[in-house]
Amino acid sequence: MSGKVKVEMEWTGDRVVSNVEAASPRAVQAGAQRVEQTAKSTVAVDTGELRDSIRHEVSGEEARIGAGAEHGIFVEFGTYKMGAQPFLRPAVDNNKSAVESEIGREWANALKS
Repeated sequence: MSGKVKVEMEWTGDRVVSNVEAASPRAVQAGAQRVEQTAKSTVAVDTGELRDSIRHEVSGEEARIGAGAEHGIFVEFGTYKMGAQPFLRPAVDNNKSAVESEIGREWANALKS
């Protein structure tokens, strides 16, 4: 699973650059939380182990959202005996616009600072 938003900007003011750099991790964190919550609310639940294992991790301007339960990959992609019941890819796809808006809001706020 890979979903990326890449933005390239050139600014001359150091303050603007530092404010935008500080805002980016906050925006990534907010977006990752949104995707995690969507995945948790849409995943097929039997015992709850898979739902409870869905987590996100943010490192700088990158986020990873995944499931720690071993059977998560089989639910997401299916097997020859069981059809796929995707929950991570739809969570990313359904929140793409909201995550992009969150990044835009954070950067707009940073530019005002």
